[in-house]
Amino acid sequence: MLDPLKIKALANLLIHVYVTNVYAFLGLTRYIKGHAKIVVPLIELTKRDVVFKWVPICQGAFETLTKA
Repeated sequence: MLDPLKIKALANLLIHVYVTNVYAFLGLTRYIKGHAKIVVPLIELTKRDVVFKWVPICQGAFETLTKA
């Protein structure tokens, strides 16, 4: 069973601030069903020569993954 404190900590992760946090979050959530389709907006943030800008679609992907 998942620890509720760990889930809460994951939800409070400052993913929207640093690319390294996006990488860490993607690694933690890689076993969630449908992961590849959900993370597309987050993967875009990690690409080279792309301005890191947290937009609502990224927030939606983040929330979907934390709820799963």
